[in-house]
Amino acid sequence: ALADEAAARTHGDPRAEAERLYGQAILEWRRGHLDVAVALHRKAQPFYDRSEGDEFGRLRNLGQLASVLGSMGHFDEARPLEHQIHDAFSRLLGADSYVTLTVEENLALDAWEEGDTAAAMVGQRRFIDRAGAISPSHLSTALANYGWMLIEAGRAAEATGWLERALAAAGKIDGGHDEETEYALVGFGVAWLERGQPRL
Repeated sequence: ALADEAAARTHGDPRAEAERLYGQAILEWRRGHLDVAVALHRKAQPFYDRSEGDEFGRLRNLGQLASVLGSMGHFDEARPLEHQIHDAFSRLLGADSYVTLTVEENLALDAWEEGDTAAAMVGQRRFIDRAGAISPSHLSTALANYGWMLIEAGRAAEATGWLERALAAAGKIDGGHDEETEYALVGFGVAWLERGQPRL
């Protein structure tokens, strides 16, 4: 009933109402109002479900909902959504598509946040090995994440090589890349300290 009422305000177009709610959710997310963003994403979902031919919009909304829930630490709620999204994109785009692999990476990062470094390392390495030609920014961050995971696993000697690769990828980013460079550099320094070497 609520969905019908809201759709009426957009001249009976559920897709227009879905996009309106999605836009509001993104705005609230950028403002840091995560609870409000979650509520808006959930409110948008029935309208996406009623929008014929907009599977990508539906999955985009679910993906952002899962991302916000993960940011809030609600991994038990985020994980089933991410698996649902992964299966859908794998069916639509293929198991090796960049979008599908990125969802797999998000699952690995959630595992890391939850303290399951072993599972996170498997997922992150799988993403790196299969992602192919991706943007230098994403590549640098992915490599640095794996380096940090290795440090946490007590494998600092291995981590330095991955963090060097992250630094090299950061250097190929067009425009500013201070954030990626700093992330890799700090990890590189920590890895050297863990190995008993003086920090560079």
